[in-house]
This record gives sequence, structure tokens and C-alpha cells, in this order.
Amino acid sequence: MLHFVSRVDDSNAGDRVASPLTHYAERFAAFPFRRHDIRYIDWDAIRDDDVVILGGGGMFDHTEFMNRAINRLLRVGAPVIAWAPGFNTHFGLSPSFRTPIDFDRFTILTVRDFENEHAIPYLPDVTCVMPQLRTTHEIRRRFGVAHHKDFPLDFPGHDAISNETSVEEILTFIGESEIVVSNSYHMIYWATLMGKRCLSPGGFSTKFDGFEYPPTFIDPGEDLEDAARRARSYDVLDACIEKTDLFLEEVLAVVRAHVPEGVTPWDAYDLATRAAEAEQRARDLRLLPGDMVASKLLIDTGAGFTDDQRIDATNNVFGDDRMTVTFDLSAYTNIDSVRFHPLDGWVSRISVLSAVSDLGDAALVAEGASSADGVDTFLTTNPWYLSSAPVAGTLEISFHLELVPKAETEWNILQLDRLARIRTAERDAATAEFTETYEQLMGTARELDDARSELRETRSRLQRIEQSRAWRATRPVRAVARRLRALRDRRR
Repeated sequence: MLHFVSRVDDSNAGDRVASPLTHYAERFAAFPFRRHDIRYIDWDAIRDDDVVILGGGGMFDHTEFMNRAINRLLRVGAPVIAWAPGFNTHFGLSPSFRTPIDFDRFTILTVRDFENEHAIPYLPDVTCVMPQLRTTHEIRRRFGVAHHKDFPLDFPGHDAISNETSVEEILTFIGESEIVVSNSYHMIYWATLMGKRCLSPGGFSTKFDGFEYPPTFIDPGEDLEDAARRARSYDVLDACIEKTDLFLEEVLAVVRAHVPEGVTPWDAYDLATRAAEAEQRARDLRLLPGDMVASKLLIDTGAGFTDDQRIDATNNVFGDDRMTVTFDLSAYTNIDSVRFHPLDGWVSRISVLSAVSDLGDAALVAEGASSADGVDTFLTTNPWYLSSAPVAGTLEISFHLELVPKAETEWNILQLDRLARIRTAERDAATAEFTETYEQLMGTARELDDARSELRETRSRLQRIEQSRAWRATRPVRAVARRLRALRDRRR
């Protein structure tokens, strides 16, 4: 069987069409094939007498788990052909890979990076064969901004499009633009192939270093008209297609030598793509050994924790006994606190082994976890730690990660539910007792109020009697009566 491995990502136009299978499905239709997402390879399906085609897209030196997955493919025993994948180390992330790729194991090795430190042969990205690149469009704008969906560009007053829209819309937008401003690898590449002058405000990744026909890189804030005078266009589409078609024949020779032809359904490409997308959706709900562990650090510089002040780390692989992330905080001069998220989306048990910055121990404190013997058990799917000590410079955190089994999670939730019911009953009993005591006190208070009212009324009556004319008229009689009572008391 023939296996095509790439990123299956419907939200990214470049990844959507970067597989050679997308463009040469008819040529590969004579062989049984299937697609795999590089993140979720079905390892049981690949045998040593199969052929694997890896590419395209930026998969080399992107993340630790991806480098390991590529090396694992190379150890299966099947011929592995690298069809113009690219180097793609993101500058904004903490160091994302430690495992080097074993390039010597590839049967055929090419990359889309014209210049690369390994001197690997260059091959244009396979999307050069898209027929839409030859379409002529009426120019509708001077500058068209084509940005990566995760890295928006701010050029007010200019039409813009992102790489999460359809390939057809993107190519039409590029075709209708006289000059393209972009920070997306594939949109720069397509604009170049369509003969457009292309400006780029600098990349966020090493993938922008390898263009055979580079865009004109511009400084932040540089005037676009000034930059446009330095830009140039290229007429290279035919040359790129010729190289790609020749490489196809080289690949087919290897495939024919290893994979027997078979009867392939006419809609095999659509079926394989839907199967890969279904596997991706299913695997998004699981975390298995070899999968990427994405961590993040949120930085509070006085305005609270927000995603605008955050550093991501994708250099850990689930299943490793010890995971380490390093965050460069040198760009932050006024850090009030940091919040570390080891991973999102999973109920987990985490042991922080160390957390040290240039200022010393970061003293991470688990929030919302039950802790015992140095292990923090989180029932939330968003576990996080708050630093109780100042941090600066470089922060390195090492931790051990274990997922809490579903049965244990459910048992813990049931125990918490049982405890909640007990606490609720205790609260209700205390509330009832308090209510009864309160009502008794209120009854006594009402009786006291009634007695006070009666006393006030008696005093008022006495005052009225003392002030009456009859009381004053009988005063001598009362005096005689008092003397007689006193005389009688003495005789006794």
C-alpha cells in the first residue's frame, strides 16, 4: 500500500493542498493508498513492504513530537520519500524540538527550502501544479494583504484575506492584487508563481528563509510604496512545474517497484481524505503516547492574565517520564506574576519536579487541585499553577504528567458529588436549626416589645392621673391616710 503523510488541516489553505496526492491522484490511482495526518499516524496500517510519501508542508524541525514521528516512519522499514516538506521552526515558541531527524534513512529526500544547512536537494512545493495559478485576473487593488490566520497583519485601508479561506478565493484575491503583502508561506509562494511582486514584513518561522525566489522583506512601519520600488517579480511557474513533474516520475518508479497495482475506486482520493479527517477528529478526543503536549505560560504585567501576554511551548511528547519547557521572559520588564498551564483538555495528575528562573525558585502553587506527596490531581481539564515568587529572564519548568483514567475520574466525581450531598445536608440542617433559634429569639423579642409597650402605657396613665384635678384635690386626704398608716404600724 501507498501511504501519504502530511498535515490534514482544513483550517489552513496551504495544508489543505500540500499533499502530492491532491494534485496527482489520477497518477496514483493505480495503487491502493491511504492518507495520514502527521499528528495521528495509523502505525498498525504501515508495513515494511509499503511505500510512504511524506509531504509537503512545514514538518521538519517544527515540534519534538513531529520529528519523532518522522523518525519512527523511517524505522518502519518501508521506503520513505520526502516530497518537499520544509523546515519550520517558529521563533515565538520556546525551543520546540530536541530530536534531530535521521535524514540518511530516506529513500528519496527533497525539501522546499532552496538553501538549507543540511544541503538537502531542493524541490518546489507541489502546489505549483495547480492550474488556477495560470488564470489571468483584472487588477482591482494596488496592495492586497494576505496574512496567516494565526498572525494577522495590520495594514489599515487595504483589502485583506487570510489563509483559512478557500484556495480559490485566495488565488483570485492574489490575482486581482498588483502587489501582495503576506506572512504566509504558501500565499507568498503562490503570488510569486503568479508573477506578482511580493512584500513580506518578516516571518515568524525559519520557513521564510528558504525561498528560491524570495519576497522583498520589509521593516515594521515601512511605507509600502517605498518598499514596492525595491520589489521584483519572477517568471518561474513553468520551471517549477517541470521539476515537479520530473520528480513524480522518480517517485512512481519507486512505488511500482514495491506496491502492486490494484483496483482503486474512482473516488479513492475523496474517501482517503474523509477517512483521514475522521481519524483526526476521533484522535483529537484522545491523548496517546507519542502525541504532542502543548503547554503555555500566561504573564501578568499589571493588567491581569490574558492571551495577549502568553508564550506557547510544544516541545514535549506524551509518554516521556520527564517533560521540560523553557520560557524566554526577556521581553517582559514588569512581571507581577505568571501562570503555567501544563496542558489543556485533559483531567490529569501532575508533579512539578522543578521550576527555576534567573531569580531562583519560581515556587509554583497548584490551583484547584487535590495534592498529596508532591502530586497534584486536577479534575478540571484546564490545570494551572500560579507562581508565588518573582520570575525573570528564563523560566524552566520540569514536570511529570499522567492522565487520570476515565474510571478514576468518574469515581472522583461521584465521591465529590457524595461529599457535596453530605455538605448540603449538613448545611440544610444547620440552616433549619438556625431558623428555629432565630424564630424563638424573634418571639421573645416580640414579647419584650409588648411588655415595653404595656409599661409605657401604664406610665402614661399614671402621669395623666398625677396631672388631673381630682388627684391634686385629694392630696390632703392622702397625706392623712399616710400618717394614720404610719401610726398604726408603730402600735404594732
